[in-house]
Amino acid sequence: MAWLMDPKTGKKIAPIYPQDKIKNASGKRKIKSRPKQIIVPDEPLNESEPALLRRLMAEYAQSGMPPAYLPKGES
Repeated sequence: MAWLMDPKTGKKIAPIYPQDKIKNASGKRKIKSRPKQIIVPDEPLNESEPALLRRLMAEYAQSGMPPAYLPKGES
């Protein structure tokens, strides 16, 4: 155990403990579900936008998760 100290006053703020790696690793995780069918937009494909990137962006849009890639130059 160690103490978290305020550097200005020197007072103890809270005790801190080492992480129990076994207990942390055995924790329950939320299962993410994927959509059953991916619907790609019917908009015309830009020359600068690869087809795979377009499909991946559509998957992210349907899952509700933020995209892992954000295209540059978007306004």
